[in-house]
Amino acid sequence: MKHLAFLITFILCSIRWAAAQDLVQVTGVTMTSDSLDIVPYITIRINSADYTERSNYNGVFSLVCRRGDTLNFSGMGYEQKSFVLPKNLKGAHYSMVQFMNQDTFYLPEVIFRQEIPYGRDFEYAFRYWDFDDDLIIVAKRNTSTNQMEYQQYVLPRSGAEAQSAYLSNMSNRSGYNNIMPTVNLLRVPEFLNAWRTGKLKRKQ
Repeated sequence: MKHLAFLITFILCSIRWAAAQDLVQVTGVTMTSDSLDIVPYITIRINSADYTERSNYNGVFSLVCRRGDTLNFSGMGYEQKSFVLPKNLKGAHYSMVQFMNQDTFYLPEVIFRQEIPYGRDFEYAFRYWDFDDDLIIVAKRNTSTNQMEYQQYVLPRSGAEAQSAYLSNMSNRSGYNNIMPTVNLLRVPEFLNAWRTGKLKRKQ
């Protein structure tokens, strides 16, 4: 009985050892075949194990498979590629570079149209529907004098305009030492006229 248990244990260990010897660590990177750019997030599927893996942001992937397994590479916008791992591969590590070709998708033409009414619906639509104006009419309305004045009043100042107003205000304050100017510039001509005609007299 002991010999039978030992034999079974030996057979199971041999099977596991043989299976472990058949495993290979595959590491690689996915790149474009024309410009050699990194292709991230490519799906790698092992047919025999029904197992999938994805390459990372840098296109690098790493997985464990058996010798002779077929690796299928697929990704959005790229043609599907297949790679068969050699059965006579020596060693437990294998490095590879998988080139991907960009695929072109031809989508059918799609035209969006507003439903055209017929009969009485057409008469109602012709009277009450609000259709879009012509682009020229819209441009003229947006560049009219009233519209421009309204936009000038409503729209806030830009960064350059706000900075210019702030610097102008600071310049005025520094010139009068934070004191508001008391000279009314509109009355300067009146002052000069009074000074010339002698009407300007010093109060005693």
